[in-house]
Amino acid sequence: MVRSEQQSWAKAVDLPPGSGLAEMLTQMRALVAGSMPPEEFHDAWYATRRRTTERTHGALDRALNAVWFLLEDYYPDPEQRVEGDTSAEELIDGVRAALDELDQA
Repeated sequence: MVRSEQQSWAKAVDLPPGSGLAEMLTQMRALVAGSMPPEEFHDAWYATRRRTTERTHGALDRALNAVWFLLEDYYPDPEQRVEGDTSAEELIDGVRAALDELDQA
């Protein structure tokens, strides 16, 4: 992973390839494209987020925070979900909306 913690990133297009933030966006795109199931996305995205020290602001910060809040209420195990938790469909739709916001930034 490329370390770029001295900089704060606002746009996805400015992220260096190989950075943790770029990896998170790749995971988001894979979820929306259907090549990564929501359960796998949950674990992979959190793992990448935990080891990423890069800073964000602006549209990128808003988009990643939106995904984080969706994942806070998403349980990969359907038996642990209760009414009001984020569903797989809501997670995918929310991640798609976050990516759309980044595309417009």
